[in-house]
Amino acid sequence: MPPLPYDIKLVFEDAHGKESKMNILDWEISQLYWNLEKKHASEKEIKQGIKEKIFWMIEQRDLYLYLGTMRRMHGWTKNPFTIIGLFYPPVSTGYTSSLF
Repeated sequence: MPPLPYDIKLVFEDAHGKESKMNILDWEISQLYWNLEKKHASEKEIKQGIKEKIFWMIEQRDLYLYLGTMRRMHGWTKNPFTIIGLFYPPVSTGYTSSLF
């Protein structure tokens, strides 16, 4: 898959008020970009479609972020992590399972 023409970032704040900003390299978000572009959506419509998808995951689902690092980012950046995947199952119904 070709790289996107710009970075997609998620900005969030932890419980202590510390803000983090991470690039999203998730395949599904990238494919959404290419699908919208293929439908000849404008750049503004593409960005809005991606925002809507991410906010839907945050507001309607139980969003988990898979983080990864790249060797070239270690040692010179404050946060070498990037979001390599998004997992968004339905919000928990209270049922929990155990491996043991």
